[in-house]
Amino acid sequence: MKKFLLTIILSIVSFNMIHADVTWKLSEDGTLTISGTNMPDYYSSYSSKAPWLSQKEKIKKAVIYNGVTNIGSGAFYGCSNLTIISIPNSVKSIGVRAFWECGLTSVTLPNSVTSIEASAFSGCTALTSVTIPNSVKSIEEATFCDCTKLTSVTIPNSVKSIGNHAFYCCSSLTSVAIPNSVTSIGYDAFNGCAKLTSVTLSNSVTTIEEDTFYGCKSLTSVTIPNSVTTIEDFAFAFCEKITSVTIPNSVTKIGNSVFWGCDALTSVTNLAKTPQKIGDKTFQKYGTLHVLPGCKAAYKAANYWKNFTIVEDAKEPGTTGVADVEADNDVKDGKYLIDGKVVIVRNGKKYNLNGIAE
Repeated sequence: MKKFLLTIILSIVSFNMIHADVTWKLSEDGTLTISGTNMPDYYSSYSSKAPWLSQKEKIKKAVIYNGVTNIGSGAFYGCSNLTIISIPNSVKSIGVRAFWECGLTSVTLPNSVTSIEASAFSGCTALTSVTIPNSVKSIEEATFCDCTKLTSVTIPNSVKSIGNHAFYCCSSLTSVAIPNSVTSIGYDAFNGCAKLTSVTLSNSVTTIEEDTFYGCKSLTSVTIPNSVTTIEDFAFAFCEKITSVTIPNSVTKIGNSVFWGCDALTSVTNLAKTPQKIGDKTFQKYGTLHVLPGCKAAYKAANYWKNFTIVEDAKEPGTTGVADVEADNDVKDGKYLIDGKVVIVRNGKKYNLNGIAE
């Protein structure tokens, strides 16, 4: 009887237990504190579970004390009432599904963190913001998958890769800038980001993988850098608001249905002198195709490209497309009002506001 009463008291007041190299305590107010060194991986098997998860519905706040070196896989799996987490500078890694389907609203990771494993924050549907430190080298597979309230994310220039499904169905994400440090972006990385309006891609990326921006219904502009050589199947499919796109001359392969379902896409600029091979569903609509001077005949002879209205008015990267004209030698570079007109002088030449030589 005494043992039974003691168990009831402990369940009401707190839980204080030692597990492997960590000690934990769950207080009556829902605060979980964890101290120690190395937190075990709890998601290594289906039978493994963090000991505090038996009381997961009571956990509202988690405080990890300095000295803990990692957050184990599955550590807070399914803690839907957990809204606040404090992570110390001693933590270096966050394990697989560590915060899967938690109720977190914001997360600030310390600069000590170098590794965030797959699905670490997947399904955190209340998460609106996250700060990724400049120490993280990769955003792994499905790290922020289904974080439906995440509106913005800053990817630091320490990150070299973004994994498959990394931001899959982050339906509130409006913009993302991918730094030049990123050399690879996995398939489905931004699939279903329905409110994403603009994307700036790293000029180190060589391949835009399959379904990367599939279903980004609000995407109006995207800049494809000269580093890209391959655009895989469905990469921009059903991006319904894209009106124009420029394909750099570095691109040698364009996959199936890349721009299928892009109903507003009416202007395509292709800077390749030799038309890439495309299929009958690469484009759903054939509007105006802008190509380099002297390339119209090649595109007219190429399957499916020939369905566009082809215009030879594209310009090589780095060229102005205007003729040189003489300017007064004593006029410095700048913008001037001459005879009621704005004139721009650059390197001794005069141009109007449209870049046309005066």
